[in-house]
Amino acid sequence: MSDISQSRLAQMLDKWEEAAERGEELDVDALCADAPELREELKRQIDALKSMNQRLQTSEATTQCQTKAGLPHDEPECFTSARFRELRWLAQGGLGAVYRAQDDMLHREVVLKFIHRHISENEDQRSVFRREAEVTSRLDHPGVVPVYGLGESYDGRIFYVMRYIQGETLDEAIARLHPNGEHNINQTQLRKLLGQFVTVCKTIAYAHNRGIIHRDIKPSNIMLGKYGETLVVDWGLAQPFGRDEQFRQTGEETLMPSDSDSSQGSDHGAGTPAYMSPEVAEKAVILSPATDIYSLGGTLYKILTGVAPFNGSSFPQIRQQILSGDFPPPTQRQRGLSKAIEAICLKAMALDPNRRYATALELANDIESYLADEPVQAYTEPATRRVARWSRRHRSLVGTMLVSVAVLMAIITGSALWLGYMARSEHDARLTAELAKQHSLQTSAKFAARTIAGQIDLRWRILEAAVREAEIKQAMADINQQPDDLARWEPAQAWLNQQYIQFQEENALDVNSLFLLDVQGRQVARSPMSNTIGNSYAFRDYFHGLGHDLTEAEAANVPPIQQANLSATYSSDTSETLKVAFTVPIFSGSGAQQKVIGVLGMSVELGDFGILDTDLSSNQMVVLIDLRPDTIDDVSQRGLILHHPAFESLAGQHKSTRIDQDTLAKIDAEKTSLRLSDYLDPITGELWNAAVERVVVEGRRGPNRTPGWAVMVQERAGQ
Repeated sequence: MSDISQSRLAQMLDKWEEAAERGEELDVDALCADAPELREELKRQIDALKSMNQRLQTSEATTQCQTKAGLPHDEPECFTSARFRELRWLAQGGLGAVYRAQDDMLHREVVLKFIHRHISENEDQRSVFRREAEVTSRLDHPGVVPVYGLGESYDGRIFYVMRYIQGETLDEAIARLHPNGEHNINQTQLRKLLGQFVTVCKTIAYAHNRGIIHRDIKPSNIMLGKYGETLVVDWGLAQPFGRDEQFRQTGEETLMPSDSDSSQGSDHGAGTPAYMSPEVAEKAVILSPATDIYSLGGTLYKILTGVAPFNGSSFPQIRQQILSGDFPPPTQRQRGLSKAIEAICLKAMALDPNRRYATALELANDIESYLADEPVQAYTEPATRRVARWSRRHRSLVGTMLVSVAVLMAIITGSALWLGYMARSEHDARLTAELAKQHSLQTSAKFAARTIAGQIDLRWRILEAAVREAEIKQAMADINQQPDDLARWEPAQAWLNQQYIQFQEENALDVNSLFLLDVQGRQVARSPMSNTIGNSYAFRDYFHGLGHDLTEAEAANVPPIQQANLSATYSSDTSETLKVAFTVPIFSGSGAQQKVIGVLGMSVELGDFGILDTDLSSNQMVVLIDLRPDTIDDVSQRGLILHHPAFESLAGQHKSTRIDQDTLAKIDAEKTSLRLSDYLDPITGELWNAAVERVVVEGRRGPNRTPGWAVMVQERAGQ
């Protein structure tokens, strides 16, 4: 079953369980209306859950633990500790159910959150639940609900205790602000909610400065207390991210959950579709604070309009809207809104993460400026609005001027303002057009570099997941034990064939072949099969990871790679085409006993990075460059062009084409971004303007973080 089918099946199961906990029974056919092929599997899993719930209820009866009227049927009223009593159901989420309870020891009301019974024995889900409690408790901020403790019930269900907040969710407050979709909303209430939204932004800014992103910001996850409290709740999807210098400079200590190594990169949920960022909808490997800023923008959108930015009958439909940015501007849904507040919302929800606010604090500052009738960075005001603001702040002076010289001043002021406005408008228009052009090219380069980094990391992760299987570990151990027994190679070949078929069906990535090398560098399996099986490739960079191919003498007794590797370019023995290979080590044992027993690799032909040719104008193209030395021309050289849109039409004539040495020197001199004017393309022979970005794989360490590639986005000169 594909990842998409599994994700949809999980969503349908969650929907069924939520209804079951409310005492409702959903029809299987209705749930599968958009995916009838999943009906039998969904029915099987629902039947299994029903059977499990029945056994759990029988177990509860034997312990004389009753359920109060009005509670979901599988949630407890009591558990091991007699300290908490009078449990009253409040709400539930994907991981657990929330109850209001009486703390008899300290004589106060608290909130208990229990992990759902049907996942209470799943160690991965328990780990996520504990991490939610840990992250929430360690975010020491007035905008995060305090956690009093973590415990476990008599039947092994973990729970944690939180402060009870008397109030309502932001969702409920928004519903009162927009009754029945009315357009004439109460401006006082709106300004009050915007002030509370500023508090939410500052809370999220604090979490980002601690190295944590929330990933599920929405109005229902924001609590508004009766006495002015504003708190962000439900940190179940929160995950750490690699803080850059901007967030480290705040001085806040990085919050690294105790199970972060095991959970990093895992997918325990993607948040609520209506507020989901495009990068989450695209299942991006690497997420950043920009994801939360987009969801904050979606929340602001609902405050302003009363509805979520995206609505659809199915997740694929909503996902398509998200990826294309297909939602009406706030002023189309709510007449009378200021263009300034609309601009703030649209900037936070920009499709390109680089065009959003750099931090949640900047978003909060812009909202505060708007509330204080100050200019905001997201909106360039017309001169008339600036004059109006000045007039509001100098009412007495303006009144005196109007009374004394009304007619004369009206003519002079009007003329001056109009001429000044026209002059500034013309100058600003020219300047804005030039800056926008430069910014667009550099932004395209940054986006392309991140796209390639995501592709590199995705391929490594797919290979790393495959080599964790016990089947291939055993097969490689058998081969290394008796290397010349060809019968021992057959299980490895069968496993590799299965992986290749599965990869072709489930992954939309360009791949030429998969191959296995034993600990001596000999190819013991390849899919598709080839006459290269049995050859030694210990000299290849993809086996030893030294950055270049070796001579036969140099390759004697060279050890295999110890971590994921992106090889230097080489000439294929089967097709004589130029390729690169993504390889990962196969380990046996653990800790001090861990050792490499083989290498799994994935080869890709030069030019097979078609993802770089999408979403560009007719005047732009993307080129991928290897900054590392290679020896494909029998001499060490750098600057090989790995991908160029013209490769396909040249029918192999592009072999070993390189950028010129002057351009290579300019790239070497710059640490990050570079702009070039009148760059001569060595393949087309045309002059281009270009922007260069080095590829950085966030989340990786050492050489893997900077694999030595760069992306160049070219735009025709004079366009």
